[in-house]
Formats: sequence, C-alpha cells, structure tokens
Amino acid sequence: MRKTKRLLTTALICMLCILSLNVTAFAAMPDNGVEPCYDNISTATLDIGYFDDVGLVTASATKQLGTIKMVGVVNVYESVNGEWEFVDSYANESTRGSLVVSGEFEATLGKTYKAVFTISAMDDTTVETDVLECVKTYN
Repeated sequence: MRKTKRLLTTALICMLCILSLNVTAFAAMPDNGVEPCYDNISTATLDIGYFDDVGLVTASATKQLGTIKMVGVVNVYESVNGEWEFVDSYANESTRGSLVVSGEFEATLGKTYKAVFTISAMDDTTVETDVLECVKTYN
C-alpha cells in the first residue's frame, strides 16, 4: 500500500511538472485588423463612398521616419458580368509625412466597384510596395 501511494504521488508530481511546461498563448485580433510592419510605410487606408451617382475613392498613407518619397496609384474597376472593367485611375506623390490620392467617378446604382491602391515608399536603399483593395456596391 505504501509503495502504491509513493508511486501514485511520484506519478502525480511528474504529471504536474510536465503540465507546467506546456504553456498555451492566446493573442487577440484588434478590431481594426493587423497592419504590416514595414520600414518605410507606417499606415495605409482605402475607402469608396457614393453620393448622387458619384463615387468617391480616397486613399491615404503615412510614411516612417527616413522615408524620402511615397507614390500612390488608385485604379477603379466596375464589375460587369463577373469581370472587372477599368473605370479610372488617380495618382499622387509626396515627400512629406503623408500621401493622399482621391478621385471621383460616375457610379451607377446597384453596380459593384473595386478600388486598388498601390503604394510605393522609398528610402535611401529600398523601395517597399503594398497593395490594398476595397470592394463596395452602390446601394
């Protein structure tokens, strides 16, 4: 009986030691998503809005310290029979802290539009590029 108690006690202690080495970690996803870590691009956003048959696309990006220049291009597409047809393109560049690219396009009620924002940010040695997409239906 003593031998059994000792064996069970030893087994229990071993199990507790093994279980204490097993650590589970959980991470919460922020409400606004996860932003990539770049050397030159700090943040980037893209949105499409509609008002009186006019679509407005607005894209913005901020740069990190040391970034010399940022260039942004927004292409707008309309969904036609399951295919994306080109509507318009807008571009801008900046050597300041932020970049904004915006434009208006003719929108048709019930149609779906996609905006694609391509950002390139340069420092002395590298060029970083990121692409954002936004798809919205004009209701």
